[in-house]
Amino acid sequence: KSKNLFRLKSLDGHLKSLRTAGQHEVLLRFYKNQLAAQKEAYEDVLDQYGAQCEQNTELEEKLDSLGKERQELLNELASFKSNPKETGQREISSEVEQLRIQLEDAKKQILRLESREQQANCDTSLEQGASPTESGAASQSSKGKGKSKKGPGPPPSTGGVQAAE
Repeated sequence: KSKNLFRLKSLDGHLKSLRTAGQHEVLLRFYKNQLAAQKEAYEDVLDQYGAQCEQNTELEEKLDSLGKERQELLNELASFKSNPKETGQREISSEVEQLRIQLEDAKKQILRLESREQQANCDTSLEQGASPTESGAASQSSKGKGKSKKGPGPPPSTGGVQAAE
């Protein structure tokens, strides 16, 4: 009788150890799946960041070329001022103005891309485990840079006396 009792207890212990070993295997599979999903997410973020960097590089090159063109046109303008020609000056001044507009547009695009890049960096830091208060402060500081515009106030009231008449 005591042998049977001892065998049952050892069998029970053996089954418990098998159960825990099985659970560890399930946990290991779960962690492996989680790591694979995180790896894919990070690769996607890195791909997006790479594309953003390429776009920024292209815009910076465009900005440099526009700056050089602007400088050349300003030099030409200075040379034409010493030799005044009305028609030539008008054409050059209009070209200079167009180049200034293009330069401003390029600067705006670069600023937009930099803000997107900062936002993407905030998103990646959140995925890497940054606390939400840090990311909230970063997003609020970037939001606070714009000027707030107030619309026109409500129209002045004409008074209730006219409506009663």
